[in-house]
Amino acid sequence: MKCSRKHHSWVLWTLVITLSLASCYKFGRIATPKTVDPNTAYEGRIVVVNDGNNGEQTGYSVFAVRVPRNWEVTVGDNAYQQYGPKGAKNENGEDVNMTARMVYSLTLSELYNQSNPKEGYEWIAFRTEHVYRRSLVQGSGCDSIALNYTVLNDGVAGTYELDYIIGSIEQNEDDVNAIDKYANDLSGFLGSDLCRVSTEQATNKGGGNNEFNNVMPEFKAKITVKEGGTPKVNDPALTLSATTIDAGSTATINYANLPQGAVVKLYKQASILAMNQTGIVEGTGRHNNGSFTVTDLEPGTYHVKALRGSGMPVDGCEEAVLTVKYYTDKALAADKKLMVIGEPCMLAPTQLKAAGKAYDTALGVNAALSADAPEIMSALIDSALAYKPEALLIAGGLTMDGGKESHEYLASMLKRLTDAGIKVCVVPGDQDINNPTSSCYDGDEATRVANINASEFASIYAPFGYADAVMRDENSLSYLSYITDDVAVLALDACEYEYADTITEVIETAHLSPATVEWMQKAADAALDSQHRALVVLVHHLVGAPFVGYGTLGNIMNNNDKIDIVSAILGTADGEAAPAYELCTADIQEALKNCMVTAVFTGDSNGLDIALIQDAFFQVNTTSAVAYDCPFRLVGIGEKMFNLETRYTTNLPGREGLTFENYAYYRTKYGWDAYINALCEENWDAINGFLQNNFVFPYDPAVDAFDTNMFFNLPTEPAQMAALLNSSIIPPLVETIVTFADGNEHLKESQQLVDDFLAGIDNLLSGLNTLPAIINPMLKEGFAAAGLDIDAMATAVVSSIAYNYAEDPDIVVNDLNIEIPYYLTGISNLKANDDDVCYDLQGRRIEQPTKGLYIMGNKKILVK
Repeated sequence: MKCSRKHHSWVLWTLVITLSLASCYKFGRIATPKTVDPNTAYEGRIVVVNDGNNGEQTGYSVFAVRVPRNWEVTVGDNAYQQYGPKGAKNENGEDVNMTARMVYSLTLSELYNQSNPKEGYEWIAFRTEHVYRRSLVQGSGCDSIALNYTVLNDGVAGTYELDYIIGSIEQNEDDVNAIDKYANDLSGFLGSDLCRVSTEQATNKGGGNNEFNNVMPEFKAKITVKEGGTPKVNDPALTLSATTIDAGSTATINYANLPQGAVVKLYKQASILAMNQTGIVEGTGRHNNGSFTVTDLEPGTYHVKALRGSGMPVDGCEEAVLTVKYYTDKALAADKKLMVIGEPCMLAPTQLKAAGKAYDTALGVNAALSADAPEIMSALIDSALAYKPEALLIAGGLTMDGGKESHEYLASMLKRLTDAGIKVCVVPGDQDINNPTSSCYDGDEATRVANINASEFASIYAPFGYADAVMRDENSLSYLSYITDDVAVLALDACEYEYADTITEVIETAHLSPATVEWMQKAADAALDSQHRALVVLVHHLVGAPFVGYGTLGNIMNNNDKIDIVSAILGTADGEAAPAYELCTADIQEALKNCMVTAVFTGDSNGLDIALIQDAFFQVNTTSAVAYDCPFRLVGIGEKMFNLETRYTTNLPGREGLTFENYAYYRTKYGWDAYINALCEENWDAINGFLQNNFVFPYDPAVDAFDTNMFFNLPTEPAQMAALLNSSIIPPLVETIVTFADGNEHLKESQQLVDDFLAGIDNLLSGLNTLPAIINPMLKEGFAAAGLDIDAMATAVVSSIAYNYAEDPDIVVNDLNIEIPYYLTGISNLKANDDDVCYDLQGRRIEQPTKGLYIMGNKKILVK
């Protein structure tokens, strides 16, 4: 073999032959120089010989070199070379003498770095670009494979030790993603042929006894870089064309020194799901420069991150932060405006003596930051004073647990607004009146304190809707209030607190009685007849499902079909139905439609969601004002149109070493492990009975060939069941809840939610048996035959959340920023239209639609 003339003056080839026959490959020769000039490149060569394998294989070959972190390794077009006698053919009749292109592999590089790390060094891995027929076998005539590469040092003088790995993966089909299956399976990776031979032992076995198959330390190479170089650092970096842009405009994201195959993703606020605008790093090797653009981003803060193939951040690459400004020409610019918030969940300082077990137990997995509610609400009131809305509407959930002191504390805070001439309208939530759990929390102790009844609620909140109400309902705490000459608020009380004296828990179900519905129609007529005002409803509970299945999982007003799904599955209550109300959900929706309601503002679901109900009015649900990510709605009152924007309470001090934003996000995820542990403990008899009834099979040795029960591994105690749930289905469940809380889920990598949830189900079932590939499908078929198609149900529910639709996948409504026209009547009477003719929701033909909801071709479309 000849050295290139370029390097002839300093290259000293090393040649070592080994007798080890432990694997299909063995190093035959590794050629490197001993000394190199600074900031110069040298050409290296690895020769691999056969150690006794007797069969040809089709697949990919791989090799990796570990060099100092800032060194560069590249390969040429013919980096892979296979040698044999002239004219030798493999089993397929192909020439044994051949060359192949090799490409950088980010996944392999990550796996080698995980399994065999070394401070200050980095593995750089390559694979053949395509599958090919490897002929390195006895009797084939092929005697060796050579791998050629080039190394450029960073100019830092010193002596460095290089290591090598050679491997392969059998793959009959040309699948560039074949190696990716090991991305989250380090143990499987270490036991594969991708680690056939190495110069160093694996240091991270990833579980079990797996390790590199054949270790040949005699092939390590030491290279000395001479003095006098200019140190070069290839630090990865992300920069932005501008750190602040207008909503709807374009931003350019520049990247430097990122590895090929890495991705650049945007995460809005503290979201765990990336936006669906993703940049893929082009080029070859580890240090690539480039850019990509993002467009039409909604207002908010975006974290721009560089990620490796496994989803882990690229080492040393700091995230960039992009701020998209709010729409300044809509809600904020309106002469008159409203502010709307969800649950304040107030807990007065006098009710929280000291945080501890008692407070954490009471809160459970509730995402509300009730301990921080006084500070958050104070900041929100400051915002209201700055925006100067005509009114602040609060959709119930005024307190954490209905304590009288918390109600009085919140009322004292709201007085700042009424003193400034800003009207406040409140309605009760299910925890606000006759709450049997009202307590004072002091470390591990919870002591019951006074709650309030309906009369006291109206008295405490007299300045906030009740005292100056135009009309009051004598059957509930509902009332009508005129906000401006253009807008009336119908505040509805749908809570069931009148039954609370007979129970020890909060009643979360809700209904409107026929008497209150009749009053509601009279109040609507009064509001519309006098000034033809736009009529909005303020109510705590939802009047329509925000996603498929919510009617079973959550609470919809007057929902006669709601069941206890946990009890239904476990068989402990036969799926008890909710009370049989005189009116059902459809009746309530029809009544609201007949009242010419434009929007219904709710606050009883942990999600920023807007849905079109009965083609007649919009349901606007707003997450708790004191839960991630502390949102509020700003509604500009325009001519025959509401301009709604979503904003957030920000710039609050951090907590527990986190920014406030991340702290609020963390609190949404906090407590689930403990909650599931407690749930399993409390319901163990039912859970164990369910497992025994469905997963334990009769066995008669005289008749049965084998005991089917040997294939199952059932939990025998609550802690084991909880651990299985917390490691399988709970993480994707929490991921879904958090994403729903963000709103506009369809603008993110939505399918990931569905995939993760289905994988969580598989992981749960896999934890119950020893042959998941065979038994999991059988279990699912059994459940489906019994009327419980697990995958279909999960897909329907999670897809509805992920792609942001309630019933009709074609109706996707913007959850954060939208124009809502007054009086959405007449739409149900529209007939099929020509595909090229556009109508508004009043049935009027529109030549050039602006932003909003329209009818075209008998389908509803949303113009953004």
